[in-house]
Amino acid sequence: MQTLAAAEYVGISRERFWQMTPRELAAVLEHRATELELLRRESPPAPRAHPIASAQPGSGGATVSQAVATPAVEPSDGPAAADSTAAKHAAPMLEAPAPDRPTAATQPAELDNGAETKSAAQATAATSREMLKAARNQRLQAAQQRWPRVQIAKKSRVVPFTWIHKAAGVDHHEAYDWKNGKLPDCSSMSESIERILQEQDPPPKPHPD
Repeated sequence: MQTLAAAEYVGISRERFWQMTPRELAAVLEHRATELELLRRESPPAPRAHPIASAQPGSGGATVSQAVATPAVEPSDGPAAADSTAAKHAAPMLEAPAPDRPTAATQPAELDNGAETKSAAQATAATSREMLKAARNQRLQAAQQRWPRVQIAKKSRVVPFTWIHKAAGVDHHEAYDWKNGKLPDCSSMSESIERILQEQDPPPKPHPD
């Protein structure tokens, strides 16, 4: 059930989940996990709070720890003098400024930076898929040009892609995921299609379903 939950989390339907072999499922999950890890690594780090002992504006370089330091108690002549001394020592503690904290004015900029980083990661993933799609279609066309042409409806044509992925044992949906760069190279379905493309003889015409 944990594997099914993980598959649904990355966008795999239950119907497709039960049709996939363990090896194919592991390959797809690994590919999706890599994309999520890329997004996580490129997200901006959380802002750090300033240390308490940092210099405060307008303090002339004095730090909070210096501001709250308690001076030595001076000799007194009685209770009244002791009360006066305690009040004098407490004053700097009340006047010490609080450490700087992120304000609401800085938060929109940080959110914008996070959105830009996520968009950049998505654009990078899309570019990788487009490059993979172009390379696979180039290998497909090279194989179709290498193989003898076949007669379909009394016309000479290149071997259809349907013949190729059916000979590889890959259904229509996953075959076009491979063709569009969505299926990772480590998938057994990708390996089966690539193996057919490397054969010298074209795949036979599939039997009608």
